[in-house]
Amino acid sequence: MYVIDRIKALKLIILFSAVPIFVLHSFYPSGFSIEKIVITLLLLSSVVLLITFSLIKRRNIRYNIHPYYKVLFFLLFTWSCFTIFRSLSFNLKDLISLFGLPLMAWAWITPLMVVFGFNIYNWLYIFEFLGKLLLFGSILAIGLIILFWDRYVFGLSVFLKFYPILYWTFPHQTSWNKKITLLAMFSFALVSYVASSRIAIAYIFLSVFFFSVEFFKSKTVGQIKKIFVTTFLSLSIVLIFVMSSDIYNNIASDKTATTDTRTFLVVEMFNDMSEKELIIGRGALGTYFSPYFYMLKKIGTEGGDSAIRHVNEIGYLEIILKGGYIMLVIYLLILIPAAYLGIFRSNNIIVKMSGYFIVVYLIIWTISYVPLYSPIFLLLWMAVGTAISPTARNITDDELQKYMKRGDMIER
Repeated sequence: MYVIDRIKALKLIILFSAVPIFVLHSFYPSGFSIEKIVITLLLLSSVVLLITFSLIKRRNIRYNIHPYYKVLFFLLFTWSCFTIFRSLSFNLKDLISLFGLPLMAWAWITPLMVVFGFNIYNWLYIFEFLGKLLLFGSILAIGLIILFWDRYVFGLSVFLKFYPILYWTFPHQTSWNKKITLLAMFSFALVSYVASSRIAIAYIFLSVFFFSVEFFKSKTVGQIKKIFVTTFLSLSIVLIFVMSSDIYNNIASDKTATTDTRTFLVVEMFNDMSEKELIIGRGALGTYFSPYFYMLKKIGTEGGDSAIRHVNEIGYLEIILKGGYIMLVIYLLILIPAAYLGIFRSNNIIVKMSGYFIVVYLIIWTISYVPLYSPIFLLLWMAVGTAISPTARNITDDELQKYMKRGDMIER
């Protein structure tokens, strides 16, 4: 009989959340097609496993966290349930959208992943699995881009976006995983270029910046390596400076790169919502009216989206749209202190990775990357669990290395 333990469940939760997003954003299935049914079943399976192993099968998990976080997570889960259930209706189409799409109800239960993050050793168990997903995503991305260019590009990043987790934890990665991580960085950059994703530039820059911080702080890295990396970075900066004029001219002549696609999102959403709605949000199925897209439809512009917007592309605005200022404040009260603890109050690189991971999304949410039920946000909240765990923060890198060499199976 096949038994699903916590680590198998963790891997399946991540895998079953990735496939639906790739299919939805690459093939755009509609109606009651076989593809839509399969990805819905995978999504629901992931959700069931997450709820089961975070709320039900948790008798061996010690919640050794500060009461501050216990109170905030209670408030967060309560408000998330309110956000989801206030969108319930007798309309079948609404119910399918609510529970069958990663952007709706299930986007707000991803914080349950903190339970998996309390045990830092869970990361060691999934590093190899994450490496395999990155390798699969890299091969798929390069192959599809060569054959079809941008036809399937928008769903590919789901298998690549979490590369910083392995990148920032190089000391605990195998030589094979290190090579895969570098390949995944290249593949993510390639996918982002083909998709004309400007936010990816900031994402890659932040991942390299935080890696550099830990690299130069590390006492185990030899001086020769540091000199080599310093020389490489210096030459890169000089090269960019020399080419800055050409780069500026190219960007200035690229309408896609220079078009402001964010300011109107802020103005339209705040104009459409009342003060009360801004405080409590409009629920998991909440929408707002966009005069801009209405105008595009009215004049018959090809490819224009619906004027009724189900998603706001700015992360913080999406949180406000669905859960209001209340949801946003609770998120920030959890994430900001967690990032601080992870970066400045930890003794190992995995917890520091968790802190950097949180900081990246606190920054990126000002521009894009809305919360949804996907590997990246599941792993983000797992990182939160690791960052706020005193036990995880007190473990040293040497202890983690000894554990990996010993191969003992600690209670999970």
